[in-house]
Amino acid sequence: MRILLGSLVALVVLCALASATPTITFGAWNVQAFGTSKARKPEVLKVVAETFRQWDIGLLMEIRDNSNTAVKDLHRAINDYSGPQYDLVISPRLGNSVSKEQYGFFYKRGLVKVVDSYLANDKGNKFSREPYNVLFEVQGGQRFFAVPLHTVPEDSVREIDALVPVFDDAVRRFRTDKGFIVGDLNADCTYVSDREKTGLRLRREPGWTWLIPDGVDTTVSNTHCAYDRIIVNRAMLGISVANSARVVNFQRDNRLSQMEALRISDHSAIAFDIQAPGANVGPRPNPPQGGDAPSKPAVKPHEPLRPRNRDNRPGPRPLETTALAIALIIALVTVPATASLSAPRAVPM
Repeated sequence: MRILLGSLVALVVLCALASATPTITFGAWNVQAFGTSKARKPEVLKVVAETFRQWDIGLLMEIRDNSNTAVKDLHRAINDYSGPQYDLVISPRLGNSVSKEQYGFFYKRGLVKVVDSYLANDKGNKFSREPYNVLFEVQGGQRFFAVPLHTVPEDSVREIDALVPVFDDAVRRFRTDKGFIVGDLNADCTYVSDREKTGLRLRREPGWTWLIPDGVDTTVSNTHCAYDRIIVNRAMLGISVANSARVVNFQRDNRLSQMEALRISDHSAIAFDIQAPGANVGPRPNPPQGGDAPSKPAVKPHEPLRPRNRDNRPGPRPLETTALAIALIIALVTVPATASLSAPRAVPM
């Protein structure tokens, strides 16, 4: 009985310690064709700014603005609110066509800093908009990097497969193995079929976990496709908060109609949480509320998703697995001590 009680106490303590570890939130959003036209609309800028303020680091994709003013307007809008301020690192304008795009990362000043960043070396011209890799350091010393990508839909299979060497190069350059791939990969439906998914290196090779799994809807339109993804390697999975990956339904958060939401983007955002020991993360802002009920009941706002491994089966839960393992060890170690305490004493004759 004492052994069982000791094990339960150890498990509760370890789980409490794990849940007490500070965490930060990384979010990503393809705000469709974000340029001066959308930046001039206060109702659009407000929704985008308030969504990004929910996160400690936020990736903005599909910035289309050769004047470079739209993203500055958004940056000002994000920092117009009281509370933490955000800094911005942005890629060069990218693209093989006339339409160029940029990746932009907003990150919370004082909590997160950019250590290094670089444009991936696109040997063989495999990407239309090559990844702009960024190494972050969170207050307390936690480091990790992001490899963002917005694929051309028709070339998604080729571009996704080309991410593995880009990721390996980032590991070498940044001198850390904690990293993840994130973005609008168009990795579903007609662009990447189920058969094509099984052939992807990020599915075939061990060590990769798709935190946004198949079957999830990351769209605002009437389609049901998991275009937007977060894919972590084994080291990154170890510092990711279990079951924290989610679709951020800005339509429902802001109680917009489908038509109103589509004026902002045809994609929902995605996010997940990362352990940040020693960081002073502060209170979280509440999601915005207002307006009428949405016309498309997609997923619940911030609905947690079960990560999937390369076989598309539910992946491991790092914190729970570690806690259970340590509790079991404690229980086994305490068996002899508990047994000796409960053993009958010899009575001298």
